[in-house]
Amino acid sequence: MKKKSKFPENCPQCGHPQLDRSNPFGKLKCPNCFWLADVSDYAVKPGSSWRTLSQGIYLFSLVTFIIFIGVQLFLWQQFSVEVSWLMLKRVTAQATIDDWLDMGAICNSLEKFNCSVDSFSRVVDHQPSNPQALANLAVAYCRLNKWQQAQKYFEAYFSVGGDAFDIMFWYARSLTHLGEKRRGADWYYKVLTKKADFMEASTELVDQLMAMDHYEEALSFIAHITDGHPEKDMFWGKKVANLNAYMHGIEKKRDPRTKESLKIPSLNGSGFYLPMWMEERGQVDFILVDETQADVVFPRELVDVRLIKRVRKKKNWKIDDSVSEAIVPRLRVGPWWLTDVKVFLCEGCPIRGGKSLLNRLHMKELTRFGSDFLIFSQ
Repeated sequence: MKKKSKFPENCPQCGHPQLDRSNPFGKLKCPNCFWLADVSDYAVKPGSSWRTLSQGIYLFSLVTFIIFIGVQLFLWQQFSVEVSWLMLKRVTAQATIDDWLDMGAICNSLEKFNCSVDSFSRVVDHQPSNPQALANLAVAYCRLNKWQQAQKYFEAYFSVGGDAFDIMFWYARSLTHLGEKRRGADWYYKVLTKKADFMEASTELVDQLMAMDHYEEALSFIAHITDGHPEKDMFWGKKVANLNAYMHGIEKKRDPRTKESLKIPSLNGSGFYLPMWMEERGQVDFILVDETQADVVFPRELVDVRLIKRVRKKKNWKIDDSVSEAIVPRLRVGPWWLTDVKVFLCEGCPIRGGKSLLNRLHMKELTRFGSDFLIFSQ
């Protein structure tokens, strides 16, 4: 007979509602039908209590585990198993440096940058010269917009020989946010000497140069990375057009000090371009600096035909074109207007500026952070 957990309220045989439990023999008695039963048959057994308790613990543990797994999946997605294992090692004080690095990498992947700071800080506490932890900790602070806190970790990273271009990019960005505009621009250049096609760095460098009112330098840089033809690239072509229009609009308000010198960059020591405006055109063109030749050479379609003075053959040219000689009354090179500039014209050739133009400006060379510059003044 299956044991019950409590006395019955009614007689199991006749249903009488009043059972006699006061007899001295430990019996239950029905006064109506004289049904008898042992009281012990209805007593709660110790085994039943433990069984109920163990079942409760099991169900509680199961529900807790399911909730934990659900929370882990929600918080850590595809990394939930790895994170759970790392958390277990952390609780048991078994986590190693590699475990903390792995945890930090997971935090970065999920853009949980407070978690990244916590993980990589633990690595730095044990290994202050760990370049991976220093770099990630600096970037994590940047991603949290804590630019000042990031600086000491950037500097520590570079001091131990770190030279990853993406970390340099974030350092340049942090300097910009901290108001160190020129240093920020220098570091953007350094990044691009390592990875010239880093579009995000190029874009931010141009924006930074514009913020410093170095519009001509920004145009020169764009010309350099597009081989003098930004119009062939939709993004840079639009950028140059907008910058050119903006310069015309604020020309009279510009600080005269920004016109005292012009620095034009090259990431590889060649392909220096001077921005140029002809008075009757209004749009910017680019002169390739070429010290190997004496003359200034323009494509024929760039110059008003009325400026053509005479036609002649020039034997030392690589192409046997019919060349027109012209005098351009006013030509703006960089921030300066030059008068009566003698040019030679040819069909479809690039704009090149030789010694006859360069001698009208003072020029010196500079190398900084791996980038080469020509600095012009008048």
